[in-house]
Amino acid sequence: MRESQAGRDAISSLMTDPVPAVRCMAATHSLAWSPENAAIVLRELENMGGLLAVDAHYTLESFEEGRLNLDY
Repeated sequence: MRESQAGRDAISSLMTDPVPAVRCMAATHSLAWSPENAAIVLRELENMGGLLAVDAHYTLESFEEGRLNLDY
């Protein structure tokens, strides 16, 4: 999906999903083409606390340090 603009738009639209885990995954993958918006979502999730907050924190940290690799 992320190879086309329509696919990227679909993934990005999930950053507003009511389910936090869906937002987290969408934001993680959206970092490649919309890093500012994706980081906002991940920071919001990080501030919520819990296990998902840990995932959001380390995803952002890895991205900011250039270590996040989503090539699959």
